[in-house]
Amino acid sequence: MLKLIFTGVGGQGIITAGIILAEAAVLEEGRYATQSQSYGAEARGGLTRTDIIISNREVLYPKIEQAHILAILHQRGYTAHTGTLRPGGVLIFDEEAVNVDDKTDARRIPMPILENGRGANITLLGILCALTAAVDPEAVRKILHRRYGEDSANYEAFDRGLSLVSERGLSPLLVGF
Repeated sequence: MLKLIFTGVGGQGIITAGIILAEAAVLEEGRYATQSQSYGAEARGGLTRTDIIISNREVLYPKIEQAHILAILHQRGYTAHTGTLRPGGVLIFDEEAVNVDDKTDARRIPMPILENGRGANITLLGILCALTAAVDPEAVRKILHRRYGEDSANYEAFDRGLSLVSERGLSPLLVGF
């Protein structure tokens, strides 16, 4: 079982990224997954969070109290949700937008996620696929195609996320499952 939390602010596509990841796990890989979301009342700029659990068995409880992976695209998300990451977990964050303190017990992976602007959420999915066994990259590509057709910007953002991991010399992580 892999427990992931994505957080940021409204307009960054955090919730959409969670939905795409869960759909890829269920529809393309035949796994079990849950996805839940919370967001502020503001249309844009309010704190957002999506919880995704991917498992090879039925998921009995969809709430995450301690995530294996916490991905953060805004400082407010770090402030609000850093306590949800299990000790020794993986913290993926935008290297320009999020300042991480030394007290966080996690493997820190800073990335230039937001450099892709509107495609940052899809870039995050590419990073996750390259770093973990959450879902196969081809499963995500199929969901992107269903949702967006031939929109090359999404594929470029996804491929950018995949390539960032190898460019930075990172190896796949063994988390969850």
